[in-house]
Amino acid sequence: MHRLRVVAKTPETGTVILDRLTHPLLRGPEFSDTLSPILSAIGMDIREAIGFIRDRNLVVEGIVDHYYLSAWSRLIDPHFIEQIHIFPAAGAPSVVTLASLFIGWGIEFAALLDRDPNGNAARDKLTRELGVSEKRAIQPEQAVGIEDLFSEEDFRLLLTSFDPALTINQEERPTNAIKRQRIDKVLLARRFSEEQSRGAVNLNDQTRDRVRTLLNRVLQAFPGA
Repeated sequence: MHRLRVVAKTPETGTVILDRLTHPLLRGPEFSDTLSPILSAIGMDIREAIGFIRDRNLVVEGIVDHYYLSAWSRLIDPHFIEQIHIFPAAGAPSVVTLASLFIGWGIEFAALLDRDPNGNAARDKLTRELGVSEKRAIQPEQAVGIEDLFSEEDFRLLLTSFDPALTINQEERPTNAIKRQRIDKVLLARRFSEEQSRGAVNLNDQTRDRVRTLLNRVLQAFPGA
């Protein structure tokens, strides 16, 4: 391995021969799949080496999405969580980095992004720079963030279980209520997951329909769905 050299070609530096695989110039997301040819040459299949990777992987912006999607699936469509591995990133920009890795390793994936400036920017990078199909760069319909899939009634019940002092105004988006009251999104999502696990959640038809639409869009993003 110490005899390997990497040839990097960028607009800024031109063509440069790098003397090690850990060179600082290889730390950008555009070089995330540098090792792929080496892995292939020695007969290593990254999909087998990484045991948690499945045939269908959904990269989401963070652990909040993981909590909600997992709990909703258990409530509405257990088939979803059995087929889809939810892979939380550390924000919308990290989704792009993970996508670059998955492309290099030949791993099937779709991405779920918020419909906000960061999510929109990540979607554009996925589709325009990485060539990911628009079908696989998923954003919830009529929702800024994943919390907006809750109906006003269901989200009010969740807020009350978390902290009785919290409110949601009439016709206010859950994401706006979170921002207005500076609610910790991770703790709120974890509370919902815990409530669902102990059978204390009963969603109304409006929430169920919105969630079911999203889960179906994710499943349909993969071949054979």
